[in-house]
Amino acid sequence: MDRAEAIRTLGAVFAGRGFTGRFVPGVPDATPSNVFDVRTFGARGDGVADDHQAIQAAIDAADSAGGGTVWFPRGKYVVRATVGVPPVIDKTIVLRGEGVRDSYIYPATNGMTAVRFGTASPDSSGSPTNLTQYCGMEDLSIDGSLLTAGTNTGVQFVEMQRGWLRNVIIESLSKGRSIGLHLRGSVTNGGNGAAAAPHVWRCTFSNVVVATTVRPVVLENCDENDFYSCNFSAPLALRGPTESVAAVELTQGRNNRFYGLLLNGDRNVEYRKTYVGMKLDAPVNGDNLGHQIYGLVAEGFNCGVYIESSTVRHILVLGFNSSISDHAFWNGSEDGSVNNQRQNNVTIEMVSDILYHRTHRSLWPESITFNDGDSTPSVRASDTFACHNSNPTTIVNFVDGRPGQLIFVRLDNNTMVAANSNIRPVGNQNLAGSPHLMVGFALIGGVWEQITLSRNA
Repeated sequence: MDRAEAIRTLGAVFAGRGFTGRFVPGVPDATPSNVFDVRTFGARGDGVADDHQAIQAAIDAADSAGGGTVWFPRGKYVVRATVGVPPVIDKTIVLRGEGVRDSYIYPATNGMTAVRFGTASPDSSGSPTNLTQYCGMEDLSIDGSLLTAGTNTGVQFVEMQRGWLRNVIIESLSKGRSIGLHLRGSVTNGGNGAAAAPHVWRCTFSNVVVATTVRPVVLENCDENDFYSCNFSAPLALRGPTESVAAVELTQGRNNRFYGLLLNGDRNVEYRKTYVGMKLDAPVNGDNLGHQIYGLVAEGFNCGVYIESSTVRHILVLGFNSSISDHAFWNGSEDGSVNNQRQNNVTIEMVSDILYHRTHRSLWPESITFNDGDSTPSVRASDTFACHNSNPTTIVNFVDGRPGQLIFVRLDNNTMVAANSNIRPVGNQNLAGSPHLMVGFALIGGVWEQITLSRNA
């Protein structure tokens, strides 16, 4: 193909696509048939008129058309009722603006939710009646500065699957117990470990900023969601009970992941105790476990990471910098100095200018006293133990051990360790206790092999 022919071919391509030679910044990458401009439906975007009905009409039109992009040209769109994307399955509805500092939605009725994806009332667990899939919001901001009271919400995902927020700012929701981003799965009953689906599942949040909001992010029954390069911060100078304001709060869910997360409280010591960075609540129903945080900076908190109880399990925090916070983390004790909550397998690796702090809470080095008279004591909660038996007791097995685990047990006059198929003392002979007798075992091939013996007279 020569140069002239190439130019003719390109001209035909542009002509076929309706190319006019005029570049318009921010026009959505979609064909005209599935772009629904809110101004076409009557929205003014002047910061005064109530644009709710026009925006909702554009969303409904996209829904009727089988999906599409609801387009917000540059402007300030006041809404006095919730903008709602209805529960949809296998259909994509995207709310898209020209940019986070160009296209704004201003909620203006106290106590309202600005934008909701899904139903207003979540289903009960086990009932996937109102799932929402493949919907999102991009290059668009929520500003709550017109709200003067009440508890308000910026964006809410209800039983959403594979939804997303990208390049979104949610700010100035500073009244009551307002929430910036609220992820709500189904309503779970039945206590710890109860079935929880449908949940908010496998959604993605990238470059999301929630600022000057009382509760920036709340995850309520959410599984396997990913957050990338997000910044969450509360308003300054809030007074309240210790750690009553959390930048991120996880009440229930599994395996949510955070990459490059910046949390801000208040660096002023007068207010700092009110704030907590990432709070993982003890689940009332369902589970709260398996969350992973990579690259966390928490600045200006009473506690950077707060794990409420041993029912919150299998948490991994790597590359954690607690800056201008009274305490780096809490796992049932102040800053890890004394551990009252056990068995939840928490790993926190902190980073500072001078050293690395590694806290593998699954090891539990503090000594535990076996229950009086227990012949099959559990070794899950620690690696060092003491016997304090009031009557003669024969230990026939150490249960709940992990392969390769090393344990050290201080015996007493009333304790004997029996040689059997579970425990193999030296010489395969029963081991009689005496005051201050320390014995070590290793779990190898399913058998506790004695490895040490010492007596401090």
